Amino acid sequence: MNELLVILLGTVLANHYVQDRFLPLRPFAGARAGMASALTVSVITGLVITLSTPAGYLIHDRLLVPLQVEYLRTLSVIVVITLCVRIVDRVARRLRPDLDEALRCHSPLIAINSAVLGVALLALQLADSLTEAMLFAVACAGGFAAMLTIFAAIREHLASVDVPTPFRGLPIAMMTAGIMSLALFGLAGIVQL
Repeated sequence: MNELLVILLGTVLANHYVQDRFLPLRPFAGARAGMASALTVSVITGLVITLSTPAGYLIHDRLLVPLQVEYLRTLSVIVVITLCVRIVDRVARRLRPDLDEALRCHSPLIAINSAVLGVALLALQLADSLTEAMLFAVACAGGFAAMLTIFAAIREHLASVDVPTPFRGLPIAMMTAGIMSLALFGLAGIVQL
């Protein structure tokens, strides 16, 4: 149980893939659309991560390893992610028809999001069991949602302050992401994966 708690806390706080490996660059750069868009992207991406990571782990562990075709790992994870995006997209459209426009914009981006692929592949490397892979996926999805929401809130605040002209737009966004990374790196000594 302690190992699972270490994975959860380490992934969300200290070894977060957003700051540590900076995989999902596109959603953070585009977070200026506001909090509503950030929450939509967070929920959809979180669901896709939470579904595709354990599914990819199972396919790798139960199919690719016994058949000795581990080299198909990335391809199989991409197929699983694509299927999960389609499933989440269809379920979300049925449950919330008012999100149709947002889903039309964000679903293709989530399917090619490096964060989703990165988490699934990292889970194959780091997790020793399906439970660990699932916990890793949930923690990464939660951490991604937290970081994207915080970043969107900061971007909304930056829109209302006087930022010097050379720093407007992407430069201030990258500096903000760097400062957020430095703040979270302070927690890196607490838990190591």
